[in-house]
Amino acid sequence: MRLGRFAGIEARAHWSLLLIAFLVAQLLAVGVLPSAVPGLPAAAYWLAGVASAVAFLASVLAHELAHAATARRHDIPVKRVTLWLLGGATELGHEAKTPRAEAAIAASGPITSLVLGGAFAGLTALASGAGLLTATLAWLAGVNLLLGAFNLLPAAPLDGGRLLRAALWRRYGDWTRATYASARAGSVLGALLIAGGLVQVLGGQLLGLWLALIGWFVLSAAAAERISAAAKRLSGRTVRELMTTPPAVAPSWWSVANFIAQADSTLLTSAVIPLVDFDGSPRSLLTLRDLQRVPPDDRDTTRLRDAARSRMPVLTLDPDTPVSDVVLPLRARGGLAVVVEDGGVIGTLTAADVTSAMTLAGLTGRSEGPQGPGLSSTGAGSGPAAVLPAPNVTT
Repeated sequence: MRLGRFAGIEARAHWSLLLIAFLVAQLLAVGVLPSAVPGLPAAAYWLAGVASAVAFLASVLAHELAHAATARRHDIPVKRVTLWLLGGATELGHEAKTPRAEAAIAASGPITSLVLGGAFAGLTALASGAGLLTATLAWLAGVNLLLGAFNLLPAAPLDGGRLLRAALWRRYGDWTRATYASARAGSVLGALLIAGGLVQVLGGQLLGLWLALIGWFVLSAAAAERISAAAKRLSGRTVRELMTTPPAVAPSWWSVANFIAQADSTLLTSAVIPLVDFDGSPRSLLTLRDLQRVPPDDRDTTRLRDAARSRMPVLTLDPDTPVSDVVLPLRARGGLAVVVEDGGVIGTLTAADVTSAMTLAGLTGRSEGPQGPGLSSTGAGSGPAAVLPAPNVTT
C-alpha cells in the first residue's frame, strides 16, 4: 500500500502493518489505558488506542525517513521506505562507501526515535493531570525510547549492528570481516531473544511468543548478512561462470519408470534435473531424492512433474546476472535454479556451486569494502525488520 511521498521519498506499507496497528490499539484499549486511567467508557479507551497506534506507526516512519534522508546526504540513492509487521526498511541503491557514512546512516534512526521519546515525555509533563491524554503520551514516550535503545544493541541487523560494523570496518579496513563480526553478534542476540521468549511462555506469559518471533527474525537476518557478505567476494563473476553445463534435462511428461530406464549415469548423478515442457521451457526441478520417494509399484503411472517435490515456480536466471545478486534469492528458493537463455535451459546453478566459489574466493583474497547493492536493516516498532532478499536496506 502506498503511503505517499515525503521529501521525494516514496513510503509504502505491507498489509501486515494492519495487524500490528490492531494489536497496538487493542493492547492499549484493553490493557494499558484501563489500568492507568480506570472508570472511563470503553469507546474512550479504543479511541485513544487507535490514535496511539497511528502515532506509533508515524514514529516508525519518522525513524525510517531519518535513515533515508541521511543516506541521500551521503549521495546514496533511496528507492523506497517500507513499513511492515516487525518494523520498517529503507531500501538504498547501494551500500555506504565509507565507515563514516555507514555510521551516520545507522545512527540517524535511533537518534530520531530517542528525540521523539523525549518530546513525548515533555508533552506528558505538560499534560500532567489530564488523565487519558497523559497516559497515552507517556506510553508513546516509553515505546519510542525503547525503540531507540533496542535498535542501538550492537548486533546485526539492528542499527547498533551497523554502528559496530562501521567501527570494525574503520579499524580493520575490511568490510567483509566487519560484517561477519556484526552478524555473529546478531546470531547471539537472536538466540538470546528466542530463549528469553520461550522462558516467558513456559512461565505462562504468551507475550513471550512475540519476543521469540523477534529473535527468530534477528537470527535469520544475521545469517542472511553473513551470506551476503560472502557473496561480495564473487563481485564481477556471473552466473554463466558458475553454472553446471551442459544441463541434464528431462521431459516433464515422462513416467518415472521411463526416465530411469533411459537415463544414463551422468543424468542419474546430477544434483538437480530441470524438467521441461513441450516448448522446452523449464517447468520444475527434480532431484534423485524425489525419485527415491516414488514407490516401485507407482513408477509406471507417476509423471516426473508429479514426482518433483517442489511445487514452487522454478527460479530462472539469466546467465549474465552477477552471482552476488542471486545468492539470497537462490537460498530462499531451496538452493536450486535453472539458467535460461533464448527461451531454452542452458545450465543449472545450486547453492553448493555458489558456496564452493565463495570458499575458494575466501582462500585467495578478501574484499576491502562493499561492492554493489546490499541489505541493511534495523528494527523499528515492535521489533527488528528482517533482512529481506532485496537491494540495500537500512531500517
